[in-house]
Amino acid sequence: MASITDNTELSAFHLVRTSHPTSQQTFRRFATPKEIIKAHRNASRVACTNCTTILEKVLTCQRCKSVWYCSKQCQKNDWSRHKPTCTPVERSSGILKLVDNFMANELLYNMIALCTVIDLDLPNDKCRAGFDIPFMAHVDVSVEPSDAFNFVKLFLTEEPVDPKLEGMVQINRFLSYIPGHSGHPPFPPERMEMWKRARAQATADGFPDRLVGFVEFVYNVNDNHSLLTTFRISPDALTTDISEPFSFISGITGARVEKPVNVATCMELMNGHIRADKQNQLQLRAEMTKADIAIIRGSADEEYNREAVRLLREKVAREGLCANIPKFY
Repeated sequence: MASITDNTELSAFHLVRTSHPTSQQTFRRFATPKEIIKAHRNASRVACTNCTTILEKVLTCQRCKSVWYCSKQCQKNDWSRHKPTCTPVERSSGILKLVDNFMANELLYNMIALCTVIDLDLPNDKCRAGFDIPFMAHVDVSVEPSDAFNFVKLFLTEEPVDPKLEGMVQINRFLSYIPGHSGHPPFPPERMEMWKRARAQATADGFPDRLVGFVEFVYNVNDNHSLLTTFRISPDALTTDISEPFSFISGITGARVEKPVNVATCMELMNGHIRADKQNQLQLRAEMTKADIAIIRGSADEEYNREAVRLLREKVAREGLCANIPKFY
């Protein structure tokens, strides 16, 4: 395989497909059963973009598939704000269904919670984030080929790929903050009210010890919009021993590789878990769109510096799977 980019000379290289013999056994051990994902997903609700009313029936913007309303009137009232960023998307349901499945997955949900605990150093927090004030977790996601060979083909070459290429959700970045602190603006009143309702609901549900905040997902194809949901963190996450490293088994050498428990390793673990799902048990696979493909193909162009491309490059540089892929930027 060789690149056909005009300004880069690349000698031929070979890709070897390998996996550890116990990789599928490990996946099945940790994977959330499909029926559990379905039950959690069915219990989730979205809020009206304009008035934050919790919706039983969703009225979606048919152009961008990224905002939801409780009524035609709320949609009309929000149009002046929404219009400048309303852009068509190819994916029929937007990214909502995939995000719903992600948050309904117990392993992935708990890993996002762990990322938040680590990033905000919540065990040592003096602000009582999650109790007296909200916190915000932010996750940038993409849809990439489920087969690593196809990812490399898109990333390094202009060779054609299957027009119905199977993709999977991947995490490109995680960050978090406390609104009104460390230079971050405070939440607007309507979002604070939404958080207060969620905080009260957690207590009413019998979980007064849960930290309550928000997590927002940004899909790199349509990064003017985010999907926001309330988010509870169990107090058990605050006592996780992060001094014990994560262990990975190399599919090539069989050697055990240890990595520190930090946000970067958590993202790599989540991405690897999703990649190991060969039967789509996690419901996180979907056909790739032209826009998904264009972002990966654009990543080899050093002149192309859109944030979605920059985040993908950072992911490629960070994760062991991509360690030996040639880079032109």
